[in-house]
This record gives sequence, structure tokens and C-alpha cells, in this order.
Amino acid sequence: MPRTPRFELLNGQSDATKLTIRDLCGTPGAENAMSVTNGVEMVVEALVKHGVLKPGMRLFYFDSDNALDEIVIDDHCEFVRFAPGPKP
Repeated sequence: MPRTPRFELLNGQSDATKLTIRDLCGTPGAENAMSVTNGVEMVVEALVKHGVLKPGMRLFYFDSDNALDEIVIDDHCEFVRFAPGPKP
């Protein structure tokens, strides 16, 4: 079975302008999962497929080190690059 990223949805609503997820790579039950960082295209595709991520939204994620960063997507909801997350 191919490795896939495991993540959880932390917030997001149909009218939200941003979505935040947490990488579960290395947590109990997801020890062999691919990280969100390494499988970012699959993560974005899954969020779009399930109607959670829509054009115009921003996507943030807590990585396996609990750092908050942004997954920058374009107007077609495709991965563009990573960016530093907001400062606390």
C-alpha cells in the first residue's frame, strides 16, 4: 500500500477564508504515514475533493514539529509553495 499523508482538520467552515490542518505523521496510528510537507499535492487534492478547500481560501498547517506554516495555493487550488506562518 502506498504511503499517504495523514492529517486532521483543525478549523474551517464553508464560509471561512482560511483552513488549518495538523500533520499526524509519526503520531500513534500514523507512524508510517508520509508527512504533509512531502505529500502536499495529495493533501491539497484531498481537501479540494472533499469540498473543504475552495478557491480564495488560505491553507495553514502545523508540521510534525508543531510549527505553523502556510501552504500557498493558486486560484485553481493547486500547490504553489510553502511560506512562513503568522508570528505569535
